[in-house]
Amino acid sequence: MKLVTQVLTLAILFSVACNHAHAQRKGEMTVYEITDPPAYLKLDPFYKKHVSASGYPVLGSENVNDYALKEAAFLINMMLLRRPDLRQVMIETKSRCVVMAYS
Repeated sequence: MKLVTQVLTLAILFSVACNHAHAQRKGEMTVYEITDPPAYLKLDPFYKKHVSASGYPVLGSENVNDYALKEAAFLINMMLLRRPDLRQVMIETKSRCVVMAYS
């Protein structure tokens, strides 16, 4: 079971690296800006930070490291790079990613 987990982890990392290299070749560098959550999300005041992963919300409390939010947005963009249809469905169904702080 441990070997299967390691192989899957390597496969995912390889896939993300390949997609990132592809995006860089095209000159598509995304800047992830930390903002207050948009009002239309109607969130609890607990959520103080927001990053958009090409329209998909990534959220966290004030205790979440900014880099963690940006990394989550980057990974989401890489996973959905070739699936804009899936990203759109996730946005339309009000799905969101929440990053929890260490403490």
